[in-house]
Amino acid sequence: MITFLSEIYIKFVELLNFGFHNYALSIMASALFIRLMMLPLTRTQIRSMKVMGIVQPYMKWMQDFYKNDRDTLGKRMMAFYSAFKFNPLSGCLPSIIFLVLIFAIWRALLDPYFVDVTFLGTKLVYPAVVNAAYIYVKPLIDFDSPSVLWLNLVGSELGIYLHALPFAGLYIATTLLMSAYLRQMTGQQAHMDEDNPSVRVSMFMSKWMPILFSFFAFIFPVGVMLYFIAQNIIMYLEYRYLPKTLKLEIDDERIEQWLRDEDPDLARFIRKQKKEREERAKNRKNNRAKQAAAPGKA
Repeated sequence: MITFLSEIYIKFVELLNFGFHNYALSIMASALFIRLMMLPLTRTQIRSMKVMGIVQPYMKWMQDFYKNDRDTLGKRMMAFYSAFKFNPLSGCLPSIIFLVLIFAIWRALLDPYFVDVTFLGTKLVYPAVVNAAYIYVKPLIDFDSPSVLWLNLVGSELGIYLHALPFAGLYIATTLLMSAYLRQMTGQQAHMDEDNPSVRVSMFMSKWMPILFSFFAFIFPVGVMLYFIAQNIIMYLEYRYLPKTLKLEIDDERIEQWLRDEDPDLARFIRKQKKEREERAKNRKNNRAKQAAAPGKA
């Protein structure tokens, strides 16, 4: 399936190239067309993300309240999903489809079809790290050896390593912009509850993602980076403006009203949990303010 989709993508880029007369621009334009085709799925994914951010704390509190009564928990959860027409798996299908497409595009942009395609002096099928390996490792390796002959052949056709650096930099910058906005969006929806395991994972990943993205920037082929640069910019615009067009039929007030009608004891438990969470968040904020002010006092 991946091979089939990659072949279709190559034909699509070929078609775009008739208009742009530049494969690099055609690859970036393909990102726009694909995101437009996937717009309905993107809306579904964004809606699911926003709804999940609202309901996730309540789901966790219900699990805590009914931890010794799994049958009642299951009934309450099903009633909760039904009342607000919410499916926790609704965001999975778009993610799977996007992932399959990314693999297909990756496969397509590594195809020999693009082996002679260059953009600003850099070949699209070669990652920046190959340039570095050839330039800096060449004096240390016997390039007449058959085991490294491929590197000699590849390196002999590459442009200057510095030509690839702007693409790596743009890829890192746009990816960090997109991921930072998603973290902000997710954090706001999850009320920044640092006791929530998913929020802790998100905070942990935010510390390591810049390093990971920097690593990817030097192993991704330049053609793939061009696609991701365009896609990251488009996704940033989608996630910034599409949520404003979505009208959710769920919010804290409606959930709390449903809880009072469904199970007053559960509603009281959740109100208590919310107050404790707000108090913890307030204490953390005060502690951080004190720590930030401490060096100044010294």
